[in-house]
Amino acid sequence: MAQATGQITETERPQNELGGIVIAAHAFTDDGICNDTANVGDFVNNPDLYAIEINTWPPNNKAKSILDGTNTSWKRPAPHHQPTSIRSSDGKHLGKSQDPDSNAIGGRFTWIKMSSPSIESLRQAFLNPESRICLDPEPPPGVHTRIHSISIQGTKFLADQTVRLSPHLNCIIGGRGSGKSMLFESLRIGLRGEMAIKDTDHVANQQISRLYGTFTLNTRIELHVNHAGLDDRFVVENRDQPARIENREVEDPPTVFRQIKPLIFSQEEITELSSRKKTLLNFLIIWQEKDWNRIAKVPMT
Repeated sequence: MAQATGQITETERPQNELGGIVIAAHAFTDDGICNDTANVGDFVNNPDLYAIEINTWPPNNKAKSILDGTNTSWKRPAPHHQPTSIRSSDGKHLGKSQDPDSNAIGGRFTWIKMSSPSIESLRQAFLNPESRICLDPEPPPGVHTRIHSISIQGTKFLADQTVRLSPHLNCIIGGRGSGKSMLFESLRIGLRGEMAIKDTDHVANQQISRLYGTFTLNTRIELHVNHAGLDDRFVVENRDQPARIENREVEDPPTVFRQIKPLIFSQEEITELSSRKKTLLNFLIIWQEKDWNRIAKVPMT
């Protein structure tokens, strides 16, 4: 629910009864909630006010001090954070416009990251704006390596399928024997440009061997991976050959794969790792290398 006038108290009942979200529209205009100190109480003491609309980005000094809480009169008490800022246009006409002050559809807009459009997704975005809300003309590009998708064909265990993955957190859920581990190991071998671990007693190699046991003459595992600004297609078709880069010629494929530096651990590997203290410590040092280096530079008192 968007509220354009200064008083927002009357929005609480429908918000609470219907599970909506209160957004203060035109917050810094003449009648906006942030343009009159008489509305400080509504702003500060109403945690159901999740977001406020601003017309200008970056905001002017007055707006910025209210938005970030440096203006202590408008700062919400802990544990409540300041309302999230959004931009939108009223859509008063259908003409397209690049003018940010225009009320044409799309004249002002907000990038919101959510798994699927819903009120609850919007609520979570407002509660975590640093990672989910972007008011810039373009969203920040993803700089980390990501797997766009994995396709599996022709195995004895898994049905032919393509699984598309989020660039963020992914969670694979399924019952025992549904193929979670096989999918996981398919990712592992698809990201290796050299043959698997030589130690035949190693848990990882045992897992990989199980996957290879499901291969047929028609097996094909294909990963679409973005890394270092490149979109590559990694393919495994033969249990006796490592993954290869299908979409371009590469002089030294193993080096390309090693630069991706995937860290993959199955449940059995984690259990084994936790039982070997020295190995576990080495793993933690590698995982937190930057933080360890930073801590090491801090003088002890």
